[in-house]
Amino acid sequence: MAEFASAVRTTHLVLVAFVTAILLFTFSPREVNTYAAARFEAQFLARLSFFDYVVTTRQYQNLLREAYRESLLTIAKEYGFEPIKKIYFRAPIIVLRPNEDSTIEEIASLLQSRDGPSLIGTPFDYVREGIATISGKTKLEPFCFRRFIDSKLDVCDPVPPGTGIVDISILEKKAGGEYDSAHSRYTAIDDDIEELGEFYLFFEFRINNKKVSYLVGAADQNLKFEMTESYEFSPSHWYSQKIVGSRLISRANGYSVPINQIRNVLQYKLDKWLNKKKELDVSSWGKTLNLTMLATKKVRAPSEERDDYISSHFLYLPHLDELWPEVAKLSPDEAVSSLAEKASRSRQAVSMAGQTVDASMIRIAAPMACFALSIYLSSTLAMLRDVRRRCAPSQAAALLQYPWIGFSNNIICRILTAITVLFLPVLAPLFLLFQHSPALDITFYSGLLFMLLTCGVGVWSMKIINELRLASNFG
Repeated sequence: MAEFASAVRTTHLVLVAFVTAILLFTFSPREVNTYAAARFEAQFLARLSFFDYVVTTRQYQNLLREAYRESLLTIAKEYGFEPIKKIYFRAPIIVLRPNEDSTIEEIASLLQSRDGPSLIGTPFDYVREGIATISGKTKLEPFCFRRFIDSKLDVCDPVPPGTGIVDISILEKKAGGEYDSAHSRYTAIDDDIEELGEFYLFFEFRINNKKVSYLVGAADQNLKFEMTESYEFSPSHWYSQKIVGSRLISRANGYSVPINQIRNVLQYKLDKWLNKKKELDVSSWGKTLNLTMLATKKVRAPSEERDDYISSHFLYLPHLDELWPEVAKLSPDEAVSSLAEKASRSRQAVSMAGQTVDASMIRIAAPMACFALSIYLSSTLAMLRDVRRRCAPSQAAALLQYPWIGFSNNIICRILTAITVLFLPVLAPLFLLFQHSPALDITFYSGLLFMLLTCGVGVWSMKIINELRLASNFG
């Protein structure tokens, strides 16, 4: 009988070791998961449309031109010049965006910018000097030209006081020395602002029924003429709106995995309940009861006060941040290919409990192995029960002296027996299925079937263990 009891204990120890290995594998971070999540984040960056950012900021660009125009007209009125009609001020706007081959590091630098589009304009001190020259209040001679007739500068007479302003515009100096309209929106690629060209501010007056454009001053490409709403139209703010609710970011953070789908539902109900508790400190409760944070890093909307978060994490993409040395010098498309290849290599095989298993089979291999070990344990218990029935009462009572927790009457040993024989062989594969299943596919349901069978076998094993314990007590 001792040999059969030894076989039961050995099988039980193997089952406990295997279940422990499954739990460690399930809840430990895996390299393949990091690469796969980072690939989704790189895909998100690759699909960002910076043209959408340009379109989104058009309203701000128009407001920027209007604010600058009003400032110019205010200065012009100080020297007696008034507009004779509504002036549609034209000036190029710098909207930074990356090239197609820009690296993730360059894109990160751009998207962390908290400054909106900037206007190429002339500093106001120079504007005053230029208008003073135009009005003849300085010893300098003003320069002008007639647009669409002769676009080259020449010395002109000062503008008589009270002459009406027809137009204000910033023109670009061409290679031949002519001046022509600059683009209504000028996009600078990366930080290459110095190659944009030369721009100059001109006031156009009607003199003797002819339109004459007078040079006011050079426009500074680095002029930061911005409004208080600049942050709301910055790349950082625009990016924060794009990242929240993105399906690719949700996949990167594991929200599509079944176990996190369940957590999301629980988190939603918890947040809804907390919102009703006006008298409670919701933030402190959220830190304690945030179920989502137990499984993954939850992306939250950036705010203007979170500079520390911006500096310690890459654009709210924690998986790319973790692999920063590997992806910083790659473009988003190159990073997607590289990370997919590395995830594929890491996914080829998984070592679990000393055995190498193909990663695609791990979800079905673990439930099958637990079922097989549970069946073998119940079979050895059944054989031990048959042997005990044929033994003398004194030999049956000797089972209580065998060093296995299943035969002990101690309450702690009985609880541990139930946990390791019945609950863990069912729950460990269940956790693995929910955590590592990309979808509710046939493999997922096959694993559930084996877990139900394991549960039935575990109940049968516990009945036999209780029978052996009671028989030993009263036999």
